[in-house]
Amino acid sequence: MSLAIGTIMLWGSCYFLIYEIVTFYQRKKSPEYQRLKSFQKELRKNEHILDRLGDLLMPIIKKIPRKDKIESFIIRGGSPYDLTFKRYVVVKIGLTIFTIWLARNSSPLMQTISSLFGFFAIDILIWSKAKKREEEILKELPYMITKIARSTANGVPIREVLMVLSSRLQGPLGEEVSRLSAHYNIDGNLSRCLPVFSKRIGMEDVDNMAMAIIQAEQSGKMRAILEKQAEILKRRESFKAFKSTKNRSNFLPLTTVGMVICIFLLVAVPMFLLIATDGLFR
Repeated sequence: MSLAIGTIMLWGSCYFLIYEIVTFYQRKKSPEYQRLKSFQKELRKNEHILDRLGDLLMPIIKKIPRKDKIESFIIRGGSPYDLTFKRYVVVKIGLTIFTIWLARNSSPLMQTISSLFGFFAIDILIWSKAKKREEEILKELPYMITKIARSTANGVPIREVLMVLSSRLQGPLGEEVSRLSAHYNIDGNLSRCLPVFSKRIGMEDVDNMAMAIIQAEQSGKMRAILEKQAEILKRRESFKAFKSTKNRSNFLPLTTVGMVICIFLLVAVPMFLLIATDGLFR
């Protein structure tokens, strides 16, 4: 009896195995499967070379700590040159190896300096892009806050205000507001959308604006709160502009003094050296 049951189970297993193999080959021969493979191959052709290298380095990339912070750092820099976390790691490794190779015949000190430069070069680039991005956002932010305050006070829904701002604002703030508007149209909850918006920008003023909008929406005093914040930002920008102009005006006399010193070094010093070596009347 047990032998018969074992034989039946064996033949049943063989049948299901053969059935699965036949089904698999039929699926591979089907037009749908061929179209899918063709589509995947086309995507593979259009894949960026840094993404391909990143796939090869995936065992290393998975072990990198603080991935979320690095991705946030890249996003706050505006993701320059379509940079992603995977591409960031590939570029960092490539630049480090390249600078070490360039300084292979130099002293150990120069090799160390060059390798450090290659390792941190991409971070310096992203940091400089982030600083420039912050300056551009700060120029447009007071207008955005004032527009939200006045429009919502006149009964315009915040959804429509964001749609208008996404078309009127320029630069990185316009891009982020467009993303915020799309997110709000899908989600419908401003308390969840604004923290994502402020996290992508990573500026204290934007965090304060997001918090003020959420609080003002609950208290009903949005216009007063936001207009006060916009006025503070405008005064701060005016003070920065005044300070920059004052620093430039203080620098102008130093430029004149520097020119006089250069003329003295070019003309007077050779004359004194000539007098010292040949005498005054010789």
